[in-house]
Amino acid sequence: MNPVKHVVNSWLLANVLHPFLFCGQVLIMQGNVDLGLFPVVFLLGLLFSLPALLFCSTFIYSIRRLELGMSISFTLWILLGLVSFLLCSWLVKGYFDIKPEAMTGFIPALLSSAISVLLRMPQFEDLLTFKAIHNESDLV
Repeated sequence: MNPVKHVVNSWLLANVLHPFLFCGQVLIMQGNVDLGLFPVVFLLGLLFSLPALLFCSTFIYSIRRLELGMSISFTLWILLGLVSFLLCSWLVKGYFDIKPEAMTGFIPALLSSAISVLLRMPQFEDLLTFKAIHNESDLV
């Protein structure tokens, strides 16, 4: 599997999950939610998470080059996903001058990112396994 394809699929899954989690958070905090918020959150999530997509696309190549064990590589992938989320959040917060109390709105985005990485663990394993098999065939 292509590493960028893996990252894009994980990014898309996180962006599909994000509006559900965001609307759930609004429902819990306010008691009701306007469903018209759903497509707005989806589109803004796509737009604001583009830097994280670029960060993760570079991180995945670094992880594959290190040739660590599966559990260490996956742990590193989770941590670098968190780092890319924090970098992206910092960029968005700085550009739009978001107040600290409004940062709770970023929690659903963080959760959707983590859930997407965890749900796509088998594909991550396939990605690393494919690289190992491909490298062994180059030696012949």
